[in-house]
Amino acid sequence: MNTVILDAAPIFDGYTVDTSCAYDPGASSIFRLLDAELPTLRKLIRIRINAGGTFQWIATRMNHLATT
Repeated sequence: MNTVILDAAPIFDGYTVDTSCAYDPGASSIFRLLDAELPTLRKLIRIRINAGGTFQWIATRMNHLATT
């Protein structure tokens, strides 16, 4: 079976909230590793947004963290 990704963007209090969830029934080691790192990555994103970081910087940095 393949990985399934649910991606939704509901409107909450007038703002679009992009939410996604991935599920891999086979749970490859890479998937489990990235899934385990999500809380850390989310915290880093929140810190950078609060510090005024651009979405381009955040995307570039998260891609770097996910591929190294």
